[in-house]
Amino acid sequence: LLRIPLGPDFLWLPSVLYPRAFYGECSVGSCRERNNAMNILFVNVTYSLGGAAKIAQAIFRQVGGVFFYGNGRSIRKDPEDGKTSNVLRVGSVLTKILNKYLFKISGRDAFTAHKHLWRSGILKAEVVHLHAIHSYFVNFSFLFNLLISQNKKIVWTFHDSWALTGRCALPSPCVGYESGCKKCVLTTNYPNCICDSFSSNYEKKKRLVLSVPRKNMVVVVPTRWMQEKVQKSYYSEFPIRIVRNGIDLEQFSFRQSSITHKKLRVLIVANCFGAQKGLSDFLKIVTALPMVDFVVVGTMPDNIQVNNVFSIGYISSREKLIEEYHLADFMLFLSVDDNYPTVILESLACGTPVISYRGLGNKEIFEELDYPYLVDDGDTTAVINILQRFVAENGDFLEYERLSRQGRTQVEKNNDLKKMVAEYKKIYEKLCEK
Repeated sequence: LLRIPLGPDFLWLPSVLYPRAFYGECSVGSCRERNNAMNILFVNVTYSLGGAAKIAQAIFRQVGGVFFYGNGRSIRKDPEDGKTSNVLRVGSVLTKILNKYLFKISGRDAFTAHKHLWRSGILKAEVVHLHAIHSYFVNFSFLFNLLISQNKKIVWTFHDSWALTGRCALPSPCVGYESGCKKCVLTTNYPNCICDSFSSNYEKKKRLVLSVPRKNMVVVVPTRWMQEKVQKSYYSEFPIRIVRNGIDLEQFSFRQSSITHKKLRVLIVANCFGAQKGLSDFLKIVTALPMVDFVVVGTMPDNIQVNNVFSIGYISSREKLIEEYHLADFMLFLSVDDNYPTVILESLACGTPVISYRGLGNKEIFEELDYPYLVDDGDTTAVINILQRFVAENGDFLEYERLSRQGRTQVEKNNDLKKMVAEYKKIYEKLCEK
């Protein structure tokens, strides 16, 4: 039996429930001694699941250091990192369950597992790079009090709006957080909560953040619209930098898209395909286009049974995901709340045109392009018309192939992984100079 520190108390559980991080497979902070590189501690709620994880993981693989994650797919199942001792799961099944249910009441994560690992990892890090730290992972007060007490340099990348609000990660269309989340009208927004504790959570978060010395933290955002939001908030006390999300352009290789088969294949990539990812609009589209096959990578509600929708679940292999991009004629993206969707970048890099809502950050990916497949938010008719034209073979195929090449050129210009990593390295170095 091993004891797990959760909060003020200790619970005794069989060791089988304990993550392997406890067994000391890794000397946290040993990276600098091995490669003389700056020791960065990366923190994200998952290691490989979701857009934030992909970005954090990509930087970690290039820079080195240590990666703390809380939930989701085990590192052992990742063929690239399964033997990497510097990737540690610092969450536990029990804390996730407790935090998930208590969050519905308090609107915050109450418990933190493996506090000794947090203390050791943060103590030895030169820079702590925070990514998505919400969703049943770590108590915010514990984390920031630890960062402040150890006078740590912090880089915090905002992949969504959670840092700005009293609870939710995707607040649109609500802007109540601009005045302190006095009254929440979207309690079902992810992550949902049944009680109105958001104003006090907002104030606690604000007080802790503003306790960080101004020279110790840099806020990074991938889009101008997020930069504008942050500049209106209390985070304006800190330096704010724009770094566009990047992907590995060698792995996400280009294949010229050309519609050669009779039945169109449309790809949707969403880890959890629900309301905030455009599920209701999606159902309107698939119902109007029974002659088109829609392939969903990720999970969707079990009660949805449509003959032309094929849900293939989460794909852990990057090679298989790239294969799905190459097989598809179009990628469909219906979320309007996303910050700077990585899946759009991946599809464009692979040569598969994207039909997308303009959204909040989606449109910035297509800047300076005359891109007719970028449509107004909620305009399902426009989406249906684009696909119907190709089904009827009245689509502009020369335009389609031109957009395929343009999409690749656009991500080569703005979203090369090497460029993103170089920009983050400059931020780390500048921060440590202070």
